Amino acid sequence: RCQTACPQNAGRANVVEMTDVFTEDELGLILSGGELGDLPQRTRDTLMSLQLADAHQQKILPRNLAVLLR
Repeated sequence: RCQTACPQNAGRANVVEMTDVFTEDELGLILSGGELGDLPQRTRDTLMSLQLADAHQQKILPRNLAVLLR
């Protein structure tokens, strides 16, 4: 909710229909916060296609996913 109300996000909220999905195993690997190079190639490819590889490397993606899954 705070993201949608934040003035910094005005005009940036896009609804994206996800066609690339992660398996439970892949999600577990992402949540573990390991290095991008240690992930299976399919997972790395998906992260790159979703432009999330940098967020994973910077530990932002694992942190944010963990919050969403609580």
